[in-house]
Amino acid sequence: AGVAYWGVPYPADTVKSKIQTVPRFSSMGFVEAFKTIVKEEGIAGLYKGCGITCARAAPSHALLFFFYEAVSDYLATHFLYK
Repeated sequence: AGVAYWGVPYPADTVKSKIQTVPRFSSMGFVEAFKTIVKEEGIAGLYKGCGITCARAAPSHALLFFFYEAVSDYLATHFLYK
């Protein structure tokens, strides 16, 4: 779920990051920066770094789900059914 989540907002995050960190993008608005990235780098330019982000998301979300289930089970057995 965490990996799939990043596929949709990642291009917007890429544009935001370029506006914040690349001097020539700092004076551009979001749409202008988006168009510039697509023109110069193609659609793939919007997904630079997405692989590592998804690779990081997989184990972190797996742990999140594991601990959520563990705590839910603990609370249910120790507090809800007494």
